Amino acid sequence: MDELLHGIKDMFVRVYMDDFVLASKRTDCTKGESIEDLHYKQLKALLIRFSKGGMSLKAKKTDLLKTRIVYVLIERYNHNDRHKWYKKTRQ
Repeated sequence: MDELLHGIKDMFVRVYMDDFVLASKRTDCTKGESIEDLHYKQLKALLIRFSKGGMSLKAKKTDLLKTRIVYVLIERYNHNDRHKWYKKTRQ
């Protein structure tokens, strides 16, 4: 996975397990470029890498052009031999 995303991971792609988030920033736009144009350019770069790596996306699990996302992190915590699961929601 790291080889597939080399050069773009942590620049505009975040990965957690089998989930990917492409986050375009206005500060990365070139002069006269809209955030949507930048997002499409970055999305194209990501999809080309997925294709070369033999990966595919499920349409029903894919959201495009969102200005805000909600994701859930689950952390496993072991205290006194008990397993507790914490669910965090971030926006």
